Amino acid sequence: MKEHSSQFDEKLSKLARNEACGLPKDAGMNVGKLREGASGGGKSTLSPALQERICAKWNEVVTPVTGCDTYAELRASLDKEQRL
Repeated sequence: MKEHSSQFDEKLSKLARNEACGLPKDAGMNVGKLREGASGGGKSTLSPALQERICAKWNEVVTPVTGCDTYAELRASLDKEQRL
């Protein structure tokens, strides 16, 4: 995908929406969505404070309903259910 990143750059959407959203017309045109070619890179860019807020919200909303304390536990639980 990285090799064809111009196909995934949202250029048409940006051209149509930037000004309507109060952004400069060329905002985000030199930055694409694809970075390293692998998932998970965003986690390292979240500040510790933001990670704590996300965990707190997860514990407030998701854990009481699913019993899962982490996303990995939720995925494992769903995978297990699908195998049954």
